[in-house]
Amino acid sequence: MIGSRERRAVNRRVAAPLTRIALPIRDASELKENQVLIKITATGLAPLDQFRDRGHLNIGSRLPAVIAGDLVGTVAKNGPNATFPIGVHVFSQMLFHLPKANISDAEAALYPINAVPSAMSLFSMSGFGLPRPGPPGSEGFDYASQKVVIVVVRRIVRDDLLYMFDMITLGNLSLGASLLSNSKKWTLVCFWKILSTWLESGKIIPLKYNVIDGLDAKKVNKALDEYGQGRSAERYHVRID
Repeated sequence: MIGSRERRAVNRRVAAPLTRIALPIRDASELKENQVLIKITATGLAPLDQFRDRGHLNIGSRLPAVIAGDLVGTVAKNGPNATFPIGVHVFSQMLFHLPKANISDAEAALYPINAVPSAMSLFSMSGFGLPRPGPPGSEGFDYASQKVVIVVVRRIVRDDLLYMFDMITLGNLSLGASLLSNSKKWTLVCFWKILSTWLESGKIIPLKYNVIDGLDAKKVNKALDEYGQGRSAERYHVRID
C-alpha cells in the first residue's frame, strides 16, 4: 500500500543477495518535472539484472538499489508537469501507457524489454545519443543529416525500403517515414500504437514465464543466481501483493 514507508527487496551491496528493507516513499513535492511515482504490481527479471553481482550500470554508486527494469503498476503521484491520470495502469521502462488489452500485470511485464533496446541504441547517451522525436526541443534537430541513422540506410536501400517497424515513437512518425521509398507504396507500423490490437487478436503470444508471488527475496535471489551461473534462461516475474 502507498504510505510513508514501503517494504522493498533491494541490492545493498554489490555481489550480495537482495534483502528486504523499508524505504521512504517520495512525496509528490519531491517529484521533478515529468517524473511519475508508480505503485508497482509486477516486475520482470532478466539476465541483465545480474548487475546485482557484477556492478554493471554503475550500481555501486546508488545503493541501496531496486533492481529489475520491466515494471507494471498504477500511477500514484505526478510531478509538476506530468499528466498521467492517477490510478491508470502503465508499463515502465519508458513510462508507456499499458495497452487496453485483456492481459494480466504479470504478463504485461514481458513487453517493455522487447522495444527498449532499439530505442536505447538510437536515443540514449550510451547509444547514438540522438534526441527522441516528439518531446519539446526535438523539432529543430536535423535527423536527415545524421549519417548513422538516415544517410547510411538510404545509401544501402536507396529507394527500395518499403517496410518500417518503429518501436519507440508515440507521436510524430516523420523520422521513420523519411527512410522509406519516395516512389513506391510503403508500410510504416508503430509498435506502441498497434500493440493493443495485436494482443487482443492473439497475434502476439506471450512467452512462458514463472511467477514469484510477493517480495520473496530468497526466490528472487535464486532466480538471479540461476541467470548468473548460466543454468537458466527462463523468465521470472515478481507479482507484488
